[in-house]
Amino acid sequence: MPTNEPITEDVLREVARQLGPEWTTVATALGVTRPRVQVIQRNAMLQSQPPLLVNLEMLMTWAKALPKCADKVRTTATVRHSVLVPVAVA
Repeated sequence: MPTNEPITEDVLREVARQLGPEWTTVATALGVTRPRVQVIQRNAMLQSQPPLLVNLEMLMTWAKALPKCADKVRTTATVRHSVLVPVAVA
């Protein structure tokens, strides 16, 4: 998929599918606050949400918090890259 697309729900769904249980680490890297991550986790547990919906909720939270002037095309490409490229563990 090209990286010059704006952030849309379809793009976020694609990224959400690629996330696994490490979504909380990605959330922290994206600047989603710890209290918001805890709310997402609690809602997921209470509503028995599948992982895809949990990941999508986190990504939607992040996308909604982006300033209107943010370069959303470049930001989306960065997020995709961070999800697709495994982080080296020291």
